[in-house]
Amino acid sequence: MALEDYTAMIAVGKPPSPPHNGIKVLNLDRAKFPEIRVLSLTSSTLTSDAPHDWIRYVDCALQGVRRQFSGIIDEEKLNGLVLVVHGTVPPAAGLSSSSALVVAAALAFCWSVGKGDIRKATLAALCVECERLVGTAGGGMDQTVSCLAEPRKALLIEFEPGLKATAVPLPPGIVMVVADCGVISKKVVSATTHFNRRVVECLSLIH
Repeated sequence: MALEDYTAMIAVGKPPSPPHNGIKVLNLDRAKFPEIRVLSLTSSTLTSDAPHDWIRYVDCALQGVRRQFSGIIDEEKLNGLVLVVHGTVPPAAGLSSSSALVVAAALAFCWSVGKGDIRKATLAALCVECERLVGTAGGGMDQTVSCLAEPRKALLIEFEPGLKATAVPLPPGIVMVVADCGVISKKVVSATTHFNRRVVECLSLIH
């Protein structure tokens, strides 16, 4: 199921002007995220020695869109792009704020290169794959729900033989309570020691 909270992104195209070639990204929550970040089209933040912060989720969406439409889009349309981000999903709270950011960024990039008509299921599959570039061995339910959720319905998500989501109506009057305990857990920071390790442990139990 999806939350009522959201992540929104506005993309504005403009001619690139040195020294700011690339993609500018700024968060409207300037108290928590004061810096204006710049993504390069010739290098990446997705290297092992790069800082582990939120811009990596925008970068992985960029790389995912470039891979998806390699050779059939004009990537120069991305140069000079300005992205403005705003969201109400509590970050690092286990409520899929990172996946919501990836989906919002991927959709913004798709619109920017003339591929805004991408199918929701295709967008979900793209985001499932590209978020792993950040370094987390995550699944695909979060991205799929972000793309395919419907009001007052849960989603039955299947991954074999391919991604499939079936909307399941909720009983009338049902109430779901989602609580944020306030404990911060940045999965990309602790991926190798906590998040990815738990994924391996769970897989070992299955097999």
